This record gives sequence, C-alpha cells and structure tokens, in this order.
Amino acid sequence: ILANAGGVTVSYFEWVQDNYSFFWKEWDVNSRLQEVMITAFKDVRSIQHIFEGCNHYFL
Repeated sequence: ILANAGGVTVSYFEWVQDNYSFFWKEWDVNSRLQEVMITAFKDVRSIQHIFEGCNHYFL
C-alpha cells in the first residue's frame, strides 16, 4: 500500500511549491515526508486487523 507513496507525496510537495512559488529546503521536504509516511504507516497498521486472513486481492 505504501510502496510508492513517498514518491507520490514528494511530487505533490513539488506541485504545491510550484503553484505558490514557495520553495522548501531539502531538510524541510524530508521532514514533511517523514511525518506523512509515519502517519500513513500508523493508519494502515491500525486497520490491518480488519483484513487479517483475507485472501481477496481487491475489495
């Protein structure tokens, strides 16, 4: 679920920066990315129990 999320998130950050002509430092991008990814991981982990034992490839 999260395999490509980092790249997609950074692409979104770039889009936002371009639209507002406001550019973040690399450390700021990395910090924001880390926050988003940790939150996403926790969200996925918190609902994992719903799908335990589920053999469906799509829902």
